[in-house]
Amino acid sequence: MDIRRSAGFTIIETMLVLAITGALVAAMFVGIGTSISIQRYRDAVTTFKDTLQEQYSALANVSNDRSDTWSCNSAAQTVEESGEARGQSDCVLLGRLVTVDAGEIGIYTVLGSQRASSTSGNDIAKLRSNYRLNVSSVVSESNALEWGTEIAWPRTGSGARTPTTPRAISFLFIRSPDSGQLYTFTSDVAPANPTPANLQSMLVEGASIPGQHERTICIEPTDLIPGERMAIVMSQFAVGPGAIEVMTNQLLQSSGRTARC
Repeated sequence: MDIRRSAGFTIIETMLVLAITGALVAAMFVGIGTSISIQRYRDAVTTFKDTLQEQYSALANVSNDRSDTWSCNSAAQTVEESGEARGQSDCVLLGRLVTVDAGEIGIYTVLGSQRASSTSGNDIAKLRSNYRLNVSSVVSESNALEWGTEIAWPRTGSGARTPTTPRAISFLFIRSPDSGQLYTFTSDVAPANPTPANLQSMLVEGASIPGQHERTICIEPTDLIPGERMAIVMSQFAVGPGAIEVMTNQLLQSSGRTARC
């Protein structure tokens, strides 16, 4: 009797095909997940850079968001009293303060109450002697770095610390009421409730710490992702958005900087 063999796959062959297909699909999903994580990390770095750069625009296009139920006293404090009409305050809008603690961001409007009228010294000396600075209790906002990222110290080179986290930093963006020139100051303190003393201590001239020296702020991702870590670099004596840029370790090295994230 002639027994014909029917064409088809054996159970072992089918299982091998399914196993290989499953491995390929799993590898594809891993690759997609990694690509998404890398892109989210890059987006978080870029967004943080944009946040800092926007403060210069805020100084160039000053807006007063307070209502007439608020006034500003000689201590540059915003208080809700009888109020005063817009443009008739004893305070002037001098700048913006950005505080970053790990991944939490605070943004404040900085007010100044003139207490003297000395004409000696440069813009920074006049700011220190002629104005009492304070943050507005009316115009402030809180934010966070995207996708769970946080700021960190460089791992090696200039500014390196161990461990690299946690890290805090403050940026004070000021426009001189005398010359209109923009200035940027930084500090390694990021208070939850900034005080006049905090602001006054940041007005330090020169490239030393604290003051106007270059800053390399590494951005740490949430997950362990492949690729180079990135940093926000603010050049010394920064006066505009062009002084803030994103750099990888390779760019840090090619530009002659010693810091590495």
